[in-house]
Amino acid sequence: MPHADQIDRDELVDPQPLLDRGECPYTFLAFPASAVDENGLPSNPEARQYVARVQSEGVRIGIWLDTPVENTGYAFVNPEDINVLRDVLETLEAKGVYSSGFASDLSERLLRS
Repeated sequence: MPHADQIDRDELVDPQPLLDRGECPYTFLAFPASAVDENGLPSNPEARQYVARVQSEGVRIGIWLDTPVENTGYAFVNPEDINVLRDVLETLEAKGVYSSGFASDLSERLLRS
């Protein structure tokens, strides 16, 4: 696994199979879909680091850009991984790595800019 500040693109989950089954990705970070790099990853350093850190803790994450919300992309997990995501986020908060509501606050800042 790459260092925690690098998103492992090879490990990203594709949202399409989930959408094809009529299921919805469980999103945990929103960002402007227009603010991505050439690989379709969020270009904001704080967003990249957050996604990479959560991914480095073993959470299977995907990036969803073709969403129903105009110009909004998301970091997501499949529904079966929601509890793993919650456990990791609680652990990171307990360790003081991130504050409670960090992703929500970051999403609001990114979408306002």
